[in-house]
Amino acid sequence: MDVNNLRHPSAILKMVEILLLIVTMALFFSRIRGWSLFVASVIIGCFLNAIVFLINIFMGYDQHQKTPLELILYSYYTLSLFISGILQFTGHFGIWIASGVFCLVLSVIYGMEIYLSYMNLVGRPVASFPVMSQAPQPPAAAPSQSSVFPADPYPPPPTYPNNPPMQQVDLGNPFDERQLQQL
Repeated sequence: MDVNNLRHPSAILKMVEILLLIVTMALFFSRIRGWSLFVASVIIGCFLNAIVFLINIFMGYDQHQKTPLELILYSYYTLSLFISGILQFTGHFGIWIASGVFCLVLSVIYGMEIYLSYMNLVGRPVASFPVMSQAPQPPAAAPSQSSVFPADPYPPPPTYPNNPPMQQVDLGNPFDERQLQQL
């Protein structure tokens, strides 16, 4: 764990997201109504996701930043938080309107996260498949190998010469010899 990982722009945005999500949840859950389940699921999902990704960044794991996972999640959260903010503006309570403003601010922050995750995704190494004319030709097979079934690429299992051979274990006969003769 390295504290310097928290200076990364993604980590800073995650900490801001967590702080704003806490404020948004505190404001929103003070009063609840019918469409509030959608808003609650979006806010709680964003909160848990931000905590998990911040812990990953803090621990030094950044592999999730090089996959489309973040791009897809942040696109969903941006749209959902924007919709949640609009829904909360229709409420008659000042607290819901304040929570809606925080949702719109979070929507902008998640938009910045989309940009960062897109830049990470563009910079990742991608496997490319060469055209058949450019593909390197395999070396000629050794005479002892079949061209259909190449040699096994995996090493053989290790041998342990110091271990004695396994002794045969007599599990015993359920019947005694005398019992067998009586039958």
